[in-house]
Amino acid sequence: MRTNYNDLRKVGASARAMLLKAASNQWKVPVEECYADSGKIYHKPSGKNSTYGELAEAAAKLEVPQNPQLKDPKDFKILGNQRYVLMCR
Repeated sequence: MRTNYNDLRKVGASARAMLLKAASNQWKVPVEECYADSGKIYHKPSGKNSTYGELAEAAAKLEVPQNPQLKDPKDFKILGNQRYVLMCR
């Protein structure tokens, strides 16, 4: 993990971007109105949501982003969480 930290962040960010795009395509809404949280993609205005699993097939058909937007570390929920670190020992 230590040596691949940035690469793994990019992989996660790419997957998130592809899932967001798949949901926005399915719902015919702007991707900017969608967000990812707790294993689902949500559309803010309508309240629609789909799980990552429900969107995986459509997301897999999309082009992988070369420079995905990385999550700001202040928004991390698991990484850096002391409780998570203790569970992994």
